Amino acid sequence: KKAPNLSTATSEAEKSMKKVEITSSEGVKLEVGEVKIEETMKCTGQELYNALTQRDMIQIFTGGPAKMDQEATKGGSFELLGGNITGKYIEVVPFTKIVKEWRLKSWAPGHMSKVEITIKQTK
Repeated sequence: KKAPNLSTATSEAEKSMKKVEITSSEGVKLEVGEVKIEETMKCTGQELYNALTQRDMIQIFTGGPAKMDQEATKGGSFELLGGNITGKYIEVVPFTKIVKEWRLKSWAPGHMSKVEITIKQTK
């Protein structure tokens, strides 16, 4: 079976979105939705968890400083890419689950994206 390309994956993700339109206090209309994506990684669940929650690993991945504690903790905040991405960790379950809210600096004030990552070790 041929692997899906980016446009196919994007199209499939868009089909599964539950779209909602909101209007900010400045009158800007935003279309938001929920997307569920499932990926298979060539690493252990522990390695993936560490790459997403440890400051040193995040800095290697992004190529820039990460302003956060040494590792993610519930309620802890983070700032990446020179302040262009900010957020906080809502739930952190070692090697199993990461829930965070984040936003781009360019988004309307108060607009956040909630990301829930569930890690399942299969082998």
